[in-house]
Amino acid sequence: MSKKTGKDPVIEERKYVYCIIANTEKPASFGNKGIGNFSEVYTIPYKGISAVVSDTPLTDYQSTEENIKAHNEVATLVMKEHTVIPMAFGMAFKDKEVLLSVLEKSYDAIKKSLALLDNKVELGIKIVLGKELMELLGEKKIQFASYIFESLKKKAVESVNAKLFSERLLLNASFLVEKNKIKEFSKEVDEVEKMLAPKIQYTGPWPPYNFVKIKIGGGE
Repeated sequence: MSKKTGKDPVIEERKYVYCIIANTEKPASFGNKGIGNFSEVYTIPYKGISAVVSDTPLTDYQSTEENIKAHNEVATLVMKEHTVIPMAFGMAFKDKEVLLSVLEKSYDAIKKSLALLDNKVELGIKIVLGKELMELLGEKKIQFASYIFESLKKKAVESVNAKLFSERLLLNASFLVEKNKIKEFSKEVDEVEKMLAPKIQYTGPWPPYNFVKIKIGGGE
């Protein structure tokens, strides 16, 4: 799509992509929630999959808190009714034709990824230790963290144990969980909390950013 006013130059509108979903060939709309200018968020179908996009004249967006939040909110909204492959922030394509070409090249990998992520969400766990609990665990801190991770891992399809960015952080992990087993996973989190009453930051459900196993090119 392009816009032209009087003698003004034509402004090419790129396709900013939030996620990819399994969908019919019929285009769908998710309202005016697009990043930056609140433009319409809609689908561009290709052979049973669809890219969820909005139009933007910008080449790229600054990774501000506001922009990242807007990107994530669209992916989370779409996730309520669809299995999503969330895209990294800032992924914009020159035009519809370029986007369709990329979907064609990545088609098989996209279908496999959608099958893996079908009816699943990402849940995040961070466990922060108080001073007394840190002293109590001492050298057994790593062993205890491993025990908790393995306990939660049993309730998930896949899991990722991320970097600890603080001495007080016992666990920083993400889990891919089937939607119909979220309550079961949450009960396991409750049991961990009862164990030694650590401070747990339990977040989600989120689009499964940490479990996307394919790379889809952007830009030109």
